[in-house]
Amino acid sequence: IRKADLVEKIQADVAWVRVINKGLRTRVEVDANAVDQFLARTKANEGKIENRVAEIFLPVDGPKDEAQVREVADRLADQIQGGANFAALAQTFSQSATAAVTGDLGWVREGELDEELDAAIARLQPGQTSQPIRTVSGFHILQVMARRKAAGIGGEQAVDLQQIFLPI
Repeated sequence: IRKADLVEKIQADVAWVRVINKGLRTRVEVDANAVDQFLARTKANEGKIENRVAEIFLPVDGPKDEAQVREVADRLADQIQGGANFAALAQTFSQSATAAVTGDLGWVREGELDEELDAAIARLQPGQTSQPIRTVSGFHILQVMARRKAAGIGGEQAVDLQQIFLPI
């Protein structure tokens, strides 16, 4: 990748973050009720299995597009099975908002996604990738990155940190 292209992408990303911060941060309010709901949900999910999942999503806009999108999804799945980097393909090809974060959906529990996707995740072991899965909206390719039991309040909390270093 050319340095100028990288600098342009980083500038665009920084500008987008600034727009989001100005537009949304001022409107976000967390009240005591929201905190109580979060704590209740966390307690209810304690001990349930969570999967760290990444996705590549290819939408199907109409019946005439389905064959072409299926072909692209199959090609991507073959490349991943051949050793291609899932995260790089997700950033490049996925049409989901998660493409900006290498397809990372975060930690999900059974029932949070469509039934077809939940079933595919249950069949995969950490490190495995699914074949394309057709849902109402399009094709999904899923990768289970990790699996754990959900911690309760006061239990071990998992924190994901990301850092990028840019020399000046």
